[in-house]
Amino acid sequence: MKPLNSLKTVIIFFMFVSLVFACSSDNNSSDDDQTSYLFLDKWWYGTTEGNVPSGVIPPDIYFGSDGSYQQYIGTDQAWGSWIWENEAEGVLKIYDLQGFIVGSEAYSKIISETDNSLTLAISLDGENYIYEMVYYDEE
Repeated sequence: MKPLNSLKTVIIFFMFVSLVFACSSDNNSSDDDQTSYLFLDKWWYGTTEGNVPSGVIPPDIYFGSDGSYQQYIGTDQAWGSWIWENEAEGVLKIYDLQGFIVGSEAYSKIISETDNSLTLAISLDGENYIYEMVYYDEE
């Protein structure tokens, strides 16, 4: 009876060791789960497509994957930061703006994105989207 108990102990020990190694292996599966966004790390050039009010000049914009934000309207530049306000709904908060727009906050909601186009709804309060702007990755 004693050799059978020893055999069970050895089997249980090897199962435990195998389980520990299986659970601790790093297969980089977390990298595969990350969502890839097409709008990051490239310049987007504003157009008057969409329902942009007359007199509004669409800026050229840049969202960095490091949380940086930049925009140009003609030669005027603004920069700041962005974070996901609600990633599931595609809502970005742009904040801590410097340059020709100091201290303002704005929200953009991704309506659509492709390799070369981006449509954003624009809001000043994160709730009421006042118009949509269409951007392209080439001027």
